[in-house]
Amino acid sequence: MTVRVGVAMRSPMVQRYTMGPFEDTEIVRTYDLAGLLRGVKRQITGTSKIKATDFSNTIHGIHLLPRVHLLHLFNTLSIGHLPYVVTYEHYLPRWSSSSRYGLSRMAHPSCRRLIAMSQFAYRYQLSLLAQHGGRGEPIERKLTVLHPSQPLTVDSYDQKALDEGLIRCVFVGRDFFRKGGREVLTVFQQLIQEGLPLDLTVVSSLDAGDYASHATAEDRERARRQLEQGSPSGIVYHSELPNEEVLRLMRRSHLALLPTYDDTYGFSVLEAQAAGCPVITTDVCVMPEISGPAVGWTLEVEKDAHGVARLRSKAERTRLSERIRNGLEGTLREICRSPHQVREKGIRALERISRMHDPASVARAMESIYSEALSAASQQRNPSAHKNL
Repeated sequence: MTVRVGVAMRSPMVQRYTMGPFEDTEIVRTYDLAGLLRGVKRQITGTSKIKATDFSNTIHGIHLLPRVHLLHLFNTLSIGHLPYVVTYEHYLPRWSSSSRYGLSRMAHPSCRRLIAMSQFAYRYQLSLLAQHGGRGEPIERKLTVLHPSQPLTVDSYDQKALDEGLIRCVFVGRDFFRKGGREVLTVFQQLIQEGLPLDLTVVSSLDAGDYASHATAEDRERARRQLEQGSPSGIVYHSELPNEEVLRLMRRSHLALLPTYDDTYGFSVLEAQAAGCPVITTDVCVMPEISGPAVGWTLEVEKDAHGVARLRSKAERTRLSERIRNGLEGTLREICRSPHQVREKGIRALERISRMHDPASVARAMESIYSEALSAASQQRNPSAHKNL
């Protein structure tokens, strides 16, 4: 009998992470109970201005049972009995880190493995489990770390088509303000007007209203006007581009930018490094794991014990913005004085992606997790058969 692994994803980025050369793996549809309820509420109220909650329990349709033996979920816990593994980017359960029901679902035998996408997520989950004393120990044994895969988009740095005498930079991110886009725009406007050899391409829908920056619709409109009308020569703006065009843009760029307020995983960092672009990031959350002085530049900001930027109050957000802006300006000035660093770090970025995010290696690790989970499920269904082996 063919074993089927249903992979339920909520983001194309993460779909690229879990999918790969896995035999007998297919994508199946699952239903997010909270998402369905939000959709009903929007239909009733006739408004889309409902704050999305992180609550997400997956409810499995009966049609899955005959043809799926294992589910692979993302950022969510199953309320059913079908064996599953879950990849998560920050912590579980998403709707409430102190939920006893969530704790019981992670401890349930149907939950086979909790796959943290980073050491940051692993440590964060451990800190939450420690608050529950001995009740968290069975869950700790299910934890493992597996970073996403990322194929190279150039085989060597010399394959990049780069202009001489001009440092081309790229910023990519839907959440423009949360990812530090406002600070990027301010600094580049100033430095380009000063005559530094920089240009910038921004790819963003300029989403505002996020939990981190608290940017408003007025902030969004102001940034849009600056990008579309008032920016100096040397700044190009796209509200959106196909993914292949974004990757091509990175191959033609020297530097990428993600001076983020908060990012549980910066996929654009991996894509940039895979194109030989070192990245300027903040030192929050997962960023020190996937970038850093050897392969990029890091802007130091105020953080809590978990490595999360301090941004609860308006004063903290203001200080964070100032630190990002000042750090970014200083870093870009240094790069313009010593542009040879870009090539050196770009080469090391390619080496890092090959070593740490090789798709074949990630696929083998995932297949091992699937195999272990399926074996445990089989043994639970028929323990006497395994005793006789």
